[in-house]
Parts: sequence; structure tokens; C-alpha cells
Amino acid sequence: MNDRRIQRLPAMRDLGPAEHAAAVRLAETLSRTLDEVGFQPVSTPLVEETELFTRKGGVELTGSLYAFTDPGGRRVSLRPEFTSSVIRYVVQNQDALTMPARLRYQGPVFRYGRGDGGTYRQYTQVGGELIGAAGPDADAEVVSVAVSGLARAGISGVSVRIGHLGVLTSLLRHFALSPPAERFIISSVHMLHEGLDAASLLSQAQEAGLVQSGNGAAPATAAPDAASVGDLLRDTLGDAMAKPVGRRTTEEILARLLRKSREANDPARFTEAADFFAKLVRLNGKPADVLKRARALCSGAGVGAHPLDELDALVKAFAARKLNGDSIRLDFGLARGIAYYTGLVFELTLPQLPAGASLGGGGRYDGLIETLGGKDCAALGFAYDLDYVLLAAEKPTKAKAKKG
Repeated sequence: MNDRRIQRLPAMRDLGPAEHAAAVRLAETLSRTLDEVGFQPVSTPLVEETELFTRKGGVELTGSLYAFTDPGGRRVSLRPEFTSSVIRYVVQNQDALTMPARLRYQGPVFRYGRGDGGTYRQYTQVGGELIGAAGPDADAEVVSVAVSGLARAGISGVSVRIGHLGVLTSLLRHFALSPPAERFIISSVHMLHEGLDAASLLSQAQEAGLVQSGNGAAPATAAPDAASVGDLLRDTLGDAMAKPVGRRTTEEILARLLRKSREANDPARFTEAADFFAKLVRLNGKPADVLKRARALCSGAGVGAHPLDELDALVKAFAARKLNGDSIRLDFGLARGIAYYTGLVFELTLPQLPAGASLGGGGRYDGLIETLGGKDCAALGFAYDLDYVLLAAEKPTKAKAKKG
């Protein structure tokens, strides 16, 4: 007789009756807040075509997929987040939707990359997407709804950490780098924020074949192996790498793009851009103070500061919705981990949560609908991580004790 006891899988969890009841009540509270401001419920499949998540998800997301081949021979994945699934729904129903459309959802998502420090590979998201609305007022609406849901759940002291990838991209264009080199620097925000210097980033770009070597000669990666740099360029070039074009294979396209990018970027200009960017992404604090320092940095580097006007407008839109100015922190180093973001990004945090944890977050992803086959349309959204919201709704001592 086989008496081996079947165990729960690593980094998964069970909820007993009391925990389950608390999670259900909390999800209902958050969903009701969205419902009352016009977000209508949608439900999407737990399993989707893998390309839905790989086309614009970026390395961090695609590297965490529970992906497999179904009995019909299709490559499919458990959903790692809801936004891509909701946008797939929008693409298939775009002509029937009244814009702007406000859609909400809740349910489990799966990321194999989680599991360290007490996090779980299956967790619940509750969130909403605002489709067809552009500008700072729409951005402020989504952030305001996210904050108000937490307030209704009895969670106070929430800080809103905001960044803006659109502003970063606009400022970077001053240096006239090739699009792949720009995207490479943007994708390195987290490393620069954590202390990576411009010289080290240049070395990485040269190793990837994106920048000329110091003496102008082609680096060792002049004839790149797509397996070694493919993930990088698929992440930084997004939907351009979704499938081969014409008779060219993906490997041939990658090699050509690397060659053209390297020819367009000299080391001095790349280093100047990376040095400016490294200083910029380390600015964080109260919005007025950070914007003042950012304008001074732009002035010193000869970079036009007009893209920062977009952040000024966003801060004013927050004030109009009575978001507490003391709770808003502007952090140019915030990028989040999904490649489809194009504008505002934000996270909802509490000091008593474990380092690196957040109650949720989101941002603007203009272009994702078009990338997934729909008509070009502005869009943004957010999702709560119900595990951490539940933790924050309990006694603060429990939140401090949890590792994340």
C-alpha cells in the first residue's frame, strides 16, 4: 500500500473557514467600491493563449508563467495577471463597448516567480480597467478609486508612490539614441535606481551589441546568438518581435536590429544619457520638491524640462480629487515589472508591510490594445493584491511579522 501523504505544493496556501470568510468579505468591499463608481464586472478564462502574455509582458512576467501545451497542441498559460485578459476581451468586443468603458474583475492569478519570503504563487487580484480615457484626470480617477477602496476596507495611512514612464521616455529622447538603446535604458530603471552606474550600464549595452565598443570596432556580439540576447530585445522592442516578418526568421531580425542599433549609438552619447538617467531615477519624495530638483537636473544637463509639465498637471488632478498631498510620493525610479506600461505607474504601500510589498498598483498602458490587435485606444488600470490587503486589514503586528 502506498501510504505517501500528498502535500500541498510549495508556495501555495490553504484558507481555512475563518480566513476564507475574511477574504470574501474584503473582496466584496473592494469590488463594491469599484461598482459604485461605474466599473462593470467581467470574467475572463483562467487559461489563455501564452502569446497574450508574452507579446508585451516583458521578461519578468513571461519568466513567471505557468505555461504548457494543452491536449489540442496549443501553447497556453494560467493567467499571471488580469489586464492582458481584460484587454483581449476588449479587443474582441471593442465595437460593442461604450467608451470610456470601466471594467472590474476579481479572481486568482498565478506566477511561478513568486514564492520567496512568504509570498504565494497563487494569489487573488481585485481590480479595474478604464478603457478609452486619456490625460491626467483619468489617471487621477483610477488612483483615487484605488485609494478609496482601501479606506472603505478600514486601511489608513496608505502612501501612493507614483512614477511616469512616458515622462522618462520623453526626457531620454534629448540624447537621440536609437529606439532599442532607449528601451534598454528604460528597462534598466530598477538597476539604476539601486545604484548601477552609467559605465556598468554601457558595458552591458556593449555586451548586448546595442552600442559600439570603445574603439569603434564591433564587439564580440556583432553576430549575436539570438538565444543569448533574444529575451532582452523581445522585452525592449515589444510587439515588433511578436512573430517573424516575411521570409526573415526572428533570429535574423534580431541580428539586423542589433547591428543598426550599434551603428546609431556611440559610447559617449550613451554614457551621457545613462548618467543623466541614473541621477534622475534616484529622485523621490514630495512631488513639488522632486519636480524642482528634476528641473534643476535637466537645466544642468541641457535637457528640455517641458515633459515634466505632465507631472505638474497630474499632481493638480490629484489635488482636485482631494488626494492627500502628504500621502503622494513622486519616485522617478518606479517602473513596475511589466513592459506594457507607457505613462503613469503607481503603487499603494504601507510602512508596516514587508520590504518590497505593496497593497496593489497599476498604471497607464496606451498601445496595448493595438498591440493585441484592436483599434488604438488609451487605457489604464490597477489591481489590489488581496493577500496583502487582507494582511493590512488585520492587526498591524501581524503585518510586521509577515515576510515578503
